[in-house]
Amino acid sequence: MYEPAVTERSWPEAGRGQIPSLDGLRAVSIMLVYFSHAGVSDLIPGGFGVTVFFFLSGFLITTLLCREHDRTDRIAFGAFYLRRLLRLGPPLLVTMALAVVLVWVGWAEGDLSAEAMLAQVLFVYNYYQFLPDAGVGVEGLGVLWSLSVEEHFYLVWPVLFLAIAQRRLGVRSVLVLLVVILAWRAIRVGLFGHAEWAIYTSTDTRFDSLLYGCLLAILMARDDVPEWLTETRVLYPV
Repeated sequence: MYEPAVTERSWPEAGRGQIPSLDGLRAVSIMLVYFSHAGVSDLIPGGFGVTVFFFLSGFLITTLLCREHDRTDRIAFGAFYLRRLLRLGPPLLVTMALAVVLVWVGWAEGDLSAEAMLAQVLFVYNYYQFLPDAGVGVEGLGVLWSLSVEEHFYLVWPVLFLAIAQRRLGVRSVLVLLVVILAWRAIRVGLFGHAEWAIYTSTDTRFDSLLYGCLLAILMARDDVPEWLTETRVLYPV
């Protein structure tokens, strides 16, 4: 039976949706990606920046889920998915609309493939891009593959989190999933010969980038990490 958390020096007030200490790390990861795309990818690891951003995203979302479950003993799935839609939908549509206008006036390149743009809006572009006759849409919007990975992950993670919070699954199940993903990545490379870019952008081989952040958030909530790793703790029963 799940019991309410015992709080010591707890995280910022629930409902703020923000952990200020993560802002600097997110800024660093964004700058890594920005400068890598600016033409210095040989010197700056943009891919590492994406991975750090995934990790922080998993950590933040799981922290917020911990807060919610601590307050209400449940997870409001409808509200969770609505927040994700409202957070990503408007800026995504505005960005794509501006990109289309830039192509029309000749200031950007692209084929304005309706299929490609639909795949981006529906968060399936990371797989669509590998179809033999895949369109481009607008040059530069290929980076939206990362949104696809995140949204696929968050379709699944709240359900798994609730099962862990209610003790129907243990934290060890997260460790098992991490091992399975690593093994699957090796199979795709070694057995099927899939290219590095396919491994890098596919949801099934990038789940772990977010999952490590989720695992750290759960361990911190349960006070299962060394104290030097964190200055604030929320104790959940092990």
